[in-house]
Amino acid sequence: MHVPDGFINAPVSAATGLISLGTIWAYIRNAKNLVADRLIALTGMMSALIFVLQMINFPIAAGTSGHLLGGALAVIVLGPSLGIICISIVVVIQSLLFADGGLSALGVNLLNMAVVTSLIGWLVISTWKKLFNESYSSIISGSFIAGLLSVVFSSIAFVLEYAIGGTVAVPLGSVLIAMVSSHVLIGIGEGIITGLIVSLLLRVRSDLVYVNQNKEIKKGLYIVPTPIGNLGDITYRAIEILKKSDLILCEDTRISKKVMEKFDVKSKLFSNHKFNEKKNLSLIINHLRNDKIISLVSDAGTPGISDPGAILVRECVKEKINIFPLPGPSAVSTAVSISGFSEKYFFYGFFPTKLKDIKNDLKFLTQLDSSIVFFMSPKKINKAIPFIKDSFSERDILICR
Repeated sequence: MHVPDGFINAPVSAATGLISLGTIWAYIRNAKNLVADRLIALTGMMSALIFVLQMINFPIAAGTSGHLLGGALAVIVLGPSLGIICISIVVVIQSLLFADGGLSALGVNLLNMAVVTSLIGWLVISTWKKLFNESYSSIISGSFIAGLLSVVFSSIAFVLEYAIGGTVAVPLGSVLIAMVSSHVLIGIGEGIITGLIVSLLLRVRSDLVYVNQNKEIKKGLYIVPTPIGNLGDITYRAIEILKKSDLILCEDTRISKKVMEKFDVKSKLFSNHKFNEKKNLSLIINHLRNDKIISLVSDAGTPGISDPGAILVRECVKEKINIFPLPGPSAVSTAVSISGFSEKYFFYGFFPTKLKDIKNDLKFLTQLDSSIVFFMSPKKINKAIPFIKDSFSERDILICR
């Protein structure tokens, strides 16, 4: 598929170069919102893998050989933005360092081998997922079709370029027949290789396959933990759910806004704290009945644990509305994990406001043969320590913040 110098005239070569650069630049800008250390490393590894696989030729008809193009594989694993960038890197390195494809034809090769294969591969796999289910077998079969058609359409793109700016005296019909027929066979090989690699990744590390991550999520209420202190503690799934939510219920929108801006979450934020959650209840339930995706977050940690949200969860249980809890940061388990105390623990939460209730509760708690976890405001801890000391004088204490 690598087009050498001289097959396509200068104006068409220049035009394909501009189209390629414009498309790639648009996807580079879009990729800025996706880039994380893991994705950078994965893109580099995928580029290296495709580069090596392109060096392996397999025979087709009439003494001709073919090799992997890799556009479909790249977008299936990395997504459309990073996929196009990945293949573009491979094509440019091959041209500049290994003289594989002409320098003047670099725009043609970028368009055919990077842009067309990636866009067709993505169009096919995304359409396949909509037509069929999102099982592993469906993704694998869709990967084969995406690989096959990406190569065929790449060859058709070359025929169009040749029809406009070809410089060799070969009839267009002959070029069309030769290119399409040979690249159907190459496409079958491409589809098999793409399907096998995707199948392997799905079995050993399905979280690395973009099309497997990018599934439609069910409607309902999502309980989404947010970082306690370090924003890097948020999970990839939490970010995905937040981005796909129609509404995000926040304990404090000012605090949550910082998290959302960090991870480019554009979903609407809605204030839902302990002073208005009862008032908001009917409105939120109506949204959920209308098949909206709503996420509940607190200022930090897992919502509903000594935070607003328990009232909403109880109402969803009563109304048989789907609730989806996500694992993630929790101040309780984090503190217990470093305490060195008994693994059995009783979570108490915040102290009540009345002194009588505090004393009654502490009297009950002294009877427990387990660790006890309290939540406490820094402003109130000095007042609470004497009560704890009186009730648990022979116990060790750990204060975490």
